[in-house]
Parts: sequence; C-alpha cells; structure tokens
Amino acid sequence: MSSTLSRRMAPFCVLTLLAAPLALGDTLMVIREGSGPADDGATTVQFWSGRDRVARIDGNGRMIGDLAAGMLYIVNDEAKTCHAMSTRNPDRDLHALQAAVEAVRFRNTGKSEAIGPWQAEVHELTDSNSGIDMVVWITSEFGVDPAQRAYMESVVTPDSAAMLAIYDLGGFPVRSEIQMGPIQMWTELESIEQKAAPAGTYEVPAGYSGCD
Repeated sequence: MSSTLSRRMAPFCVLTLLAAPLALGDTLMVIREGSGPADDGATTVQFWSGRDRVARIDGNGRMIGDLAAGMLYIVNDEAKTCHAMSTRNPDRDLHALQAAVEAVRFRNTGKSEAIGPWQAEVHELTDSNSGIDMVVWITSEFGVDPAQRAYMESVVTPDSAAMLAIYDLGGFPVRSEIQMGPIQMWTELESIEQKAAPAGTYEVPAGYSGCD
C-alpha cells in the first residue's frame, strides 16, 4: 500500500476511536469492524474514552490519544514498542480543512433502520470528489463528545473531511460502510457502557521502546 493511501486511510481507522459519546467518567464501546461486504473475518475492538484520553484496543495492540498533549501513540504490546506522533502541525491549513468539510454533502435517504438496539437514519455521501463512497447510520439517541470532535479536527485532512462532516448529521454514527477504490471497510457499534477503565488503559507501559 502506498504511503499516500496509508495517510488517507488513517482517519478512517480511528473513526470510532475519536467519536465516543459524551459521558462522565470512562465510556467503553465494543465495536465490530471488518473489510469486504461480508461479516467473515470481522474483529471486535474495545474503544475507551476518558476525560482527556482515548484508547483503541485490538488483538494487535493499542492506539492511545492524549488529548491534553496533542499526541497519538501506536503501541505494540507483544513487541513492547511504541510509535509517537504529534497531532499539532503548525503548518496545517485549517482554512482548507474547513472548506473541505463544508463541501462534503450527505443525503438523508429517509430510511430508518435498527442497528442493534438503536434506531438510526441512513445517510449517503453524495457528489464526492475524493473517490470515497460512504453510507452512515446515525442515531439521535446519543451524540458525539465535543472533546472527541476537537481531537478529530486535529487529525483529519482535506482528503478525509467526510469523517468530520459526519459529526454534523445530528447524532452518533452507529454503523458506517466505506468504499475507497477497491477497499471496503465497515464498523458497527455493538454495545456502550460507562465503567472505570482498567489501570494502564491510556498509558504506554514503562520500558517500551520508541516513545522516549
């Protein structure tokens, strides 16, 4: 996969990581995600959201977002390594990003479908110049945490502006289906609850290499 495509896909990989519902304390979302049209090979991922940190945990490791520090950490617990990235780019063109977000158009299809226990309205991306086709199921039963929106604003690019425009659809995306060229991806929320995150969820363990 080219580096350009990898950069374009990065915000899609963290979509659910950066869209936790507003809550007091920690929120745990359990989400299934996969590629292709079928559920075969789907994986289950945990997404934790705290006051100023978020974490995506799967079988390969963790992605930790430190909202206060403006940092993103990619953690491999098996290899005990870490890769740190700043989300604060002084050369970032915020005007271009805002223009790209405003240019994104979603159409409410008028359909309402049940996604798990939630009723959701179906929205389709229209007139896309980015080569991305997207369908999003939005529930009005809970919304997006403003802090998580602010974090998404720090990582999206004009090429992935649709990820931010989703937040203006009036609810929470409980399912998304994305087609980008030959690549198909989908995510679906299975459950959500408030509970205390286990110790160390949002921290890179001492002794891991790469984040010093």
